[in-house]
Amino acid sequence: MGIRIRKVPRRVAVAVATGKGSVTYSHEVAVQAKAQQPPASRPPSITPRTVTAEERRGAVEKLAVPQVPPAKYKILSIIKKLGGEADHSTLLSLTNLKGSELTKVLKELASSRLIVPTLTYVNGKPLLGYKLTKEGEEYLSRVTGAS
Repeated sequence: MGIRIRKVPRRVAVAVATGKGSVTYSHEVAVQAKAQQPPASRPPSITPRTVTAEERRGAVEKLAVPQVPPAKYKILSIIKKLGGEADHSTLLSLTNLKGSELTKVLKELASSRLIVPTLTYVNGKPLLGYKLTKEGEEYLSRVTGAS
């Protein structure tokens, strides 16, 4: 006894040999044709062109004016109004922020190099203070000029 399977396109035939002869079973199989996909569209070719210095400056200026959270803007403007340097307790009283919120915002400003922590002296006492950097002044003037 033996089984022989023969594959023919769109049809499968199975022949079973028995002691008295062989029997053939066949079954029609639907063959799916590969779907024809349209060729992938190519992106339009990019032709290089010369960018003028003025276009470049305009693009940089558009990118350079960020949206400033109100707390950051308030702190930067207070430091600038106080002569570019302010102590922590003065900032705390003028901003009406909680201590932890003020510390968080000051850390963000210091990490982006808009302010630097310094020691300021008030009535001969050293206090933790913050000084506006040149980048901080430029940043503040860009933001103020944009609004």
